Amino acid sequence: MAHGFVKIEKFVDEIKEGDYVIPHFQRDFDWKPNQVCELFNSILNEYYAGTILLWALEDKDRELKMWDSLWGTDKSEKPTKAILDGQQRLSSIFYALSAPKKSFPHKQAYYYFFIDLDKTFQGNEDESIIYKIHRHYHSVKSFLKEKENLINHGLFPLCLLTDNEFMKSTEYEKWIQEYAESRKKELEINSFQVTRKIEGILKYQFLTETLEKKEPKEICTIFANINSKGLRLSVFDLMNAFLYPKEIHLRKEWENLDYEELKQIGSDMKVQLLKLMSLYKQNYCSSTYLYNLIPGSTIKDRQGNISILIKNKEEFNKLWQDAAKYSEKARKKIMNSGLGDFGAIKSLFIPNTTIIPVMGALLKHYESNPSKKIDERKFWQKIEKWYWCAVISGDYSGSSDSIMAKDYRELKEWFKDDTKIPDRISQITSTYIEDRLNLLKAKHTNNSRYCAVLNLLALKSAKDFYNGRQLGTYPSKEINDHHIFPKKSKIKISSEKMDCILNRTLIFDETNNKIKNKTPKDYYEEIIEKIGGEKKAEEMMSTHFINSKSIKFLKENDFNGFIKEREKTIKNEIKKILGITSTEERNVIIPGHEYDNENKYLSYIEDSEEFIYIIDPYFRENSLRLISKGLKNNNSIKEVKIIMKLHTIDEDFKNAFKKFSTQMKNEKEIESEIRVITESKTSSKLHNRYLITKNKSFDFVSADTVSRGQLSHIKEIDDIKPLFEEFWKQGKNLLQDWNKIIASKK
Repeated sequence: MAHGFVKIEKFVDEIKEGDYVIPHFQRDFDWKPNQVCELFNSILNEYYAGTILLWALEDKDRELKMWDSLWGTDKSEKPTKAILDGQQRLSSIFYALSAPKKSFPHKQAYYYFFIDLDKTFQGNEDESIIYKIHRHYHSVKSFLKEKENLINHGLFPLCLLTDNEFMKSTEYEKWIQEYAESRKKELEINSFQVTRKIEGILKYQFLTETLEKKEPKEICTIFANINSKGLRLSVFDLMNAFLYPKEIHLRKEWENLDYEELKQIGSDMKVQLLKLMSLYKQNYCSSTYLYNLIPGSTIKDRQGNISILIKNKEEFNKLWQDAAKYSEKARKKIMNSGLGDFGAIKSLFIPNTTIIPVMGALLKHYESNPSKKIDERKFWQKIEKWYWCAVISGDYSGSSDSIMAKDYRELKEWFKDDTKIPDRISQITSTYIEDRLNLLKAKHTNNSRYCAVLNLLALKSAKDFYNGRQLGTYPSKEINDHHIFPKKSKIKISSEKMDCILNRTLIFDETNNKIKNKTPKDYYEEIIEKIGGEKKAEEMMSTHFINSKSIKFLKENDFNGFIKEREKTIKNEIKKILGITSTEERNVIIPGHEYDNENKYLSYIEDSEEFIYIIDPYFRENSLRLISKGLKNNNSIKEVKIIMKLHTIDEDFKNAFKKFSTQMKNEKEIESEIRVITESKTSSKLHNRYLITKNKSFDFVSADTVSRGQLSHIKEIDDIKPLFEEFWKQGKNLLQDWNKIIASKK
């Protein structure tokens, strides 16, 4: 490795000559203008600005099709060095000093950088470099015509520093002299000081380290190691580095994808494609697992068996293309608002982008296993329930790799077995929605619950306040989430509540401009007039989850009454879309509705208070499973008691209950006991099934009846706790009296 120092002026000259290139595995030039200013502030004040790491290219290296030019330069035919660490700094230096005819990265305008000489000599070190934005390109020479104005403002264009003709001319000397003379008294400076400060930028030296006679594979490893130690680099960039020796140009593959709407969701989508690939191949998607996608990488399973996950670049490329295809399918499902879609009418309204790879991987799994396919209608029913439960839970916000993987694995099991309901789904119950779904805290599109409500509005075909036109017929960019009680209405509303989703809905921008300074009472009168009467106005407002009671509060400018009533309406809509039934509906077990039936059973367990007593002559392990699930969302239960007959008792059942009892004790501090009626006369009196809890008793059903979908009813009855206690005294403890129970059975 060769060490050296290189001045900025030499870097710029050599960049113009085409000596420097960037390997494909590097990320793009993505610094923001203020970061360019910060770099030049450091240079101007002679602070350390880091080392530049270079790779000296040999003839065989130049022939590789792996080079990009620096931003604003032409593609080089004979580069001599590749920039491994320092691309952002050198690109920034070249752009600011050369003013190329190319807009600033990710901008639609040209940025020009200046030394603010006044602030420099006033000692404002952090504000010495500024930038100006121009819609149209300005040549370097054009700034000479602005000399007088620039001197008056104390500004010197950085791009003039690389105009050799100007820098050697008397015109440059006059510029410096005129500025120094104009500030002589104010700043006590002379032209020599000004010249030294300006030209000090060109004389600034970077320490360089140059790697020589290295193979591309070695360079990729060095690059990855450097960037994993403190510098900002995404998993995608590191995968880019590791895949290049396999002849896979991942960044180029991303850039060349045809799915523009998918790419526009955000730069993180390229990582989400890798996660989809990993979920499909490995059932996991954390960074550790992503590196297994590199062709030829060996993995070891829990039994110690070693295998290769992806054999070659052809297999990787096929999987990458599939990941893009199925991500796009998932995106369409999420962003469309037709029957069975999810209503995120613009990418900003997608509740969590991390849901896309999970849904995409599930779609690929479903379509790639024809022999194991479930009915398509049933598949989408399950996907729909999972999707809404996921966004309502809020669990996909933040770091969610483990959640994504868990859902993917559990959903695949659910596709095969209707009884294996994923935890993500079973946790979202009527009790959860009423007690734990806090919509007052949902205040921005970065909140999945906030977006979920906006999505439901789109699915509801919300209509414009003033003309009744469906908002879905407008361009999506003209539809936004606006306040129902406007901020400028002068109604006193706490800042905590003003921006919550209960006071937001989808409104056409033009309509919002008409109501934003008015109280709801005032603009609702206009709505009635414009839309054709009170009845039509009520029908229109119902598409925004604003019912007649909410309208009453709206007309009275009663904010608190309004959001309280609207919250009920929104929560009822959420229950409806999740298939969570009302009290009357949950009493009936319906054939062909296995998922809904189990939810009904669970809802009774969740709604129980203090204790659960069950009489079930033929109690089975399946019932333990459902009770365990129901208790996850119930923190009031301290005791579970079950009475049963001998008929379904065996060693496996005893062991299952022992595990259940231990888990309930450890996790929830719940005491659990089963007593078995062994005496034949007493046993003959046990026919029906009952659920007893505080102040309530029910004629109940078995878990098997629920799973089979056998038509039956759950009915509230008079208190039968005394009857339960009578049977309880006569029963034998399943665990303590096991030998006696088995003897009775024989």
